[in-house]
Amino acid sequence: MHILVVEDEAGSRKAMERVLLNAGHTVCWSATGRGALELLRTEPIELVLLDMMLPDINGWEITRSKLANPKIADIPVIIMSGLSSEEIRRHSESNPVTSAFLILSKPPNVQELLKAIEHIAELRDISKNQP
Repeated sequence: MHILVVEDEAGSRKAMERVLLNAGHTVCWSATGRGALELLRTEPIELVLLDMMLPDINGWEITRSKLANPKIADIPVIIMSGLSSEEIRRHSESNPVTSAFLILSKPPNVQELLKAIEHIAELRDISKNQP
């Protein structure tokens, strides 16, 4: 899969890139929300790994913008955050995070993350093969 990692902390981002590349995925990244939205519009992204707390616009705004654009609305999102799942949902006005496939605490459990990515890939393959 072609995965967009949206993470402003360089060490976390590099570790995530290594894990994903070793698992056979292609990776692009952004340390900002605006950069992530640009990549979503210009790259063939199949999955977003999204940190919620970014230096410019936060993960809630990224998710709202993604959902408002029919061309990218269906791209799955896995949220990775130091915030708890409850905090993430509580901070969401219109609750765009309900569209997230999974919410993981940082640092994420690598096996759980890779299993979720595999499941998303299987769902994508099934939907491509349906008439």
